[in-house]
Amino acid sequence: MLARRIENAHDNIPGWCRRALTLDVIERLGAHGCFWLVFFGPDGVVVHASGSMPGSNRSLSEIVGTGLGDLPSTPAGDERREVFRAILSTPGRDVLVIDVWHGLEVWWFCGVECDGDEKCGVLTIGFRPSVEQPIPDETIVHRLRYVSDPGPLRGLSLGELEVLRLLALGLSREQMAHEVHRTVKAVERRRTMLGKKLNLENSHMLTLVGLRAGLHRLSDQELEDFWRVNCGGAQRDASIG
Repeated sequence: MLARRIENAHDNIPGWCRRALTLDVIERLGAHGCFWLVFFGPDGVVVHASGSMPGSNRSLSEIVGTGLGDLPSTPAGDERREVFRAILSTPGRDVLVIDVWHGLEVWWFCGVECDGDEKCGVLTIGFRPSVEQPIPDETIVHRLRYVSDPGPLRGLSLGELEVLRLLALGLSREQMAHEVHRTVKAVERRRTMLGKKLNLENSHMLTLVGLRAGLHRLSDQELEDFWRVNCGGAQRDASIG
């Protein structure tokens, strides 16, 4: 398992990293299947990383030595620094950070870990949740407003994104029409345009795109916020204005 691959021979890996990498911690955080690990020092600098993000052939070990302070002063960078500060301020609590990477929903379970000398840092366990996996009770949740990469969802209209979410929820065309207050033909037009943009004609494949992006977990307002911030909605609003 990846949890066993920490390089104990390297003196620059803090003791709390070794202490944190136990099956008890991983099971407590609810990480199942393939996952990856990142350890941050209290200053937000990465001191150890293992594995790779889904769809990437680059090892996360390449980011060791970089930190949140290196992120540009953008809304996305500022949001991540604020979330990190919030995690540090809640030791003893499990925190779930939800992101989207290349159009895939990614969960980061985070927690403050300390060694015997009370030197602390943040352990983050990242993984792709199953579509049925519920958010654990009593977990603090930070859903990133500015996701890392919306992938194929970028450039979709809000109506198309709504159809993709409703497909992920398993609704029929008639049920979709009722939900969005449109005719069945209007919903079919949106679904056709959606398929052309994503180069997917099969409804089953479109449904998988919505599920893998975690759209079925979003409320109506969360979906609209996601579109405005990550899919060109804000720019379109400005051009219309």
